[in-house]
Amino acid sequence: MKDREIQQFITDILMEINEEYEINEVTQLLEEEILDSVSILYLITELESAYEIQIPLEDIVEENFRNLECIEKYVVSLIGEKE
Repeated sequence: MKDREIQQFITDILMEINEEYEINEVTQLLEEEILDSVSILYLITELESAYEIQIPLEDIVEENFRNLECIEKYVVSLIGEKE
């Protein structure tokens, strides 16, 4: 799976969660309150299902979910670990 496809998948989920915001790679999802605790759990569920990965509780931190770029890098790293 290409990184660009992963990024688009994440963008689609984020737009589904909050259609009011224009989201790019560096949009501060937590600071701008685009993501909250419930929407993060929804995002995680979708990512785990789509990419057959497991996101450990201890990895649900701001560093991994700060913006689209951080989420993409984190998901790519998990996919790489499973291969």
